[in-house]
Amino acid sequence: MPHNRQDEADRYIEAAQKSMAHVAFAVLISPSPCLDGSRLDEDYFCKRGAKEAKAFNLEQILTVLTMMDRGILLAIIDGTLPRRSLTDLQQAVRQERNIPDAIPGIYVNYVADKNGIHPTKKDITSIVEAMEKYIDEFEDVKVFSRVIDYIFKPRDPAQVLLSGEPDGPIRGGISEVGFSINITSRLLNHKKHQESQGVMTLFDACGQHLFPDRYAIQGFPVVRVVNPLVVDMAESLISRLASSYVTWGWGFNANQAGASVQGVNSLSILQASTDQNGKDSWATIEAEASTTGIEEELSLVKDYTAVCRDEMADIIHPHTTLLDADYVAQQRYHAQFKRLRGLASDEADAA
Repeated sequence: MPHNRQDEADRYIEAAQKSMAHVAFAVLISPSPCLDGSRLDEDYFCKRGAKEAKAFNLEQILTVLTMMDRGILLAIIDGTLPRRSLTDLQQAVRQERNIPDAIPGIYVNYVADKNGIHPTKKDITSIVEAMEKYIDEFEDVKVFSRVIDYIFKPRDPAQVLLSGEPDGPIRGGISEVGFSINITSRLLNHKKHQESQGVMTLFDACGQHLFPDRYAIQGFPVVRVVNPLVVDMAESLISRLASSYVTWGWGFNANQAGASVQGVNSLSILQASTDQNGKDSWATIEAEASTTGIEEELSLVKDYTAVCRDEMADIIHPHTTLLDADYVAQQRYHAQFKRLRGLASDEADAA
């Protein structure tokens, strides 16, 4: 099976360079022009991109996107977040981590080394072989083998997913996306293999066994969610942008994102004061949300609109010049026609 994750990522990056609105429309395109088959979340986004629902869901998507740091968004799309969190995105990632845990959000986990470099093709093969040996020992984890088949093994004997990848670190990395009302503790649990995603945990454990101190789970909060009605869309959106599914991507997510967002109902919908755990209600969280991203998006849309107008003017100008010249020529023609008709009339009168 050809691995087209990079083409899919390039499509989203091109959209993100223009505005978040372009990303929203790109996400709802179905089927993807870059892939040869359906994505795991195809039905979810097909329904939300239907004519009668599109406006509402575009608004939801933009609500999520405008809460995000643009640099983090681009790094999620191309899978460079672990590496760039140590360089140009260090401050943005720190700011995201410093947001109080009272605000729920979406996170992305990767398995990478201390420099943020993803596992190599060779190392992945070794880790998967170790996972298979572990699975063979226990009947109760057979479900893992089906997911591993999806991620790393051929569904058609003639096509091997990894064969399309160059040697070296896997492009885009291997990611897992989730939601939590306590992101810091949730990410810590993932790292400690507690209450964690099973396949990712096994991959990480086998990786640490084979390559001590080389690879480990690295988690990043990427966007805060201030409306409970947007949680499933937020998790689904980031999962699609990160290509974190086991199909058409390098991901540990084997099920549709947003289908089970635990914790949403743990917060009160409307409550003036904090609850017994010191948590604000959803209404309070939304009321106090920053509008920085929205203002940035409005500025980008304004700038992009101006650029589009200039481009349209450049395209239209030659045609306008031709139309003006044609109009002048027609005026001259009609003036000449009237003069000739006048002369003909004078000659007729003289005769």
